[in-house]
Amino acid sequence: MKVIFMGTPEIAAHILKKVAEEHEVVCVYTQPPRPAGRDLQLKPSAVQEMAESLGLPVRTPKTLRDPEVQEEFNRWNADVGVVCAYGLILPIEILKAPMKGCINVHASLLPRWRGAAPIQRAIQAGDVETGITIMHMDAGLDTGDMLMRGIVSITPDMTAGDLHDALMEMGGDLILKTLREEPSPIPQSEEGMTYAEKIKQIHFCIDCGNVFDQKAAERTVKLAVQQELTNLVEDEAVPCDSIKITFIPSKSDPAQIGELVQVLVDEALVMAQVQVGLRTGLRNENLAVLVRAHRAGAY
Repeated sequence: MKVIFMGTPEIAAHILKKVAEEHEVVCVYTQPPRPAGRDLQLKPSAVQEMAESLGLPVRTPKTLRDPEVQEEFNRWNADVGVVCAYGLILPIEILKAPMKGCINVHASLLPRWRGAAPIQRAIQAGDVETGITIMHMDAGLDTGDMLMRGIVSITPDMTAGDLHDALMEMGGDLILKTLREEPSPIPQSEEGMTYAEKIKQIHFCIDCGNVFDQKAAERTVKLAVQQELTNLVEDEAVPCDSIKITFIPSKSDPAQIGELVQVLVDEALVMAQVQVGLRTGLRNENLAVLVRAHRAGAY
């Protein structure tokens, strides 16, 4: 089958590699290189790097609304478009160009967590499971008919990085199975729909009732630190394996542990505002993360 692939981050690069093993990928579309690292050098996306390693043609348009971009897209005469975390809006002219339309590999069990950050929001919300949904794309935001789903359990100690890797493997397997079997589409229900808003600032709130929930705070802080490291080091997911969190009383001297994270806790709210100062640009740098936890009336 002739495939146009569209995606940007690491999870999409893995799925591109899997698709290319069984199908003819006629072109790869990804976002343009972005400044990354301490020196802000332009860095191609993980998908572009994978495509070039496979010898595939790559296009990096800033928008798909340009008529010239759409004309070239049509000229590939693809059977299907496969999309995973591309990050650009696909206008109707693009969605209809491949003979069988465009299908999306989405990292949640739709209709829960439609939107840009389903992995992070599932962790933050304390969900016990999530998964991959393969769906036909329409003009809505992750509203298309579903073709196939797979479930991944979320354990209490699972980080966004752990979940990312599990979903990445499942996504590669499910998209190949979908392309082979071409299952009948099932309309999405609006019941249980939630929106995974893009993470723009390192500022999270979790309702913990009237008791400080250390596990909930830990999930929040790990997610926050991971996102901040991603922003500072390079524009892709940063593993959480090196993030270590220590809870200390708010009256303790923060200098004895570090100055990376500050968490303020009152009766019903955990608020995490994260500022990470990196001594080096290494992704695997061991982090000593300070969490200043104040439980109302405890100190």
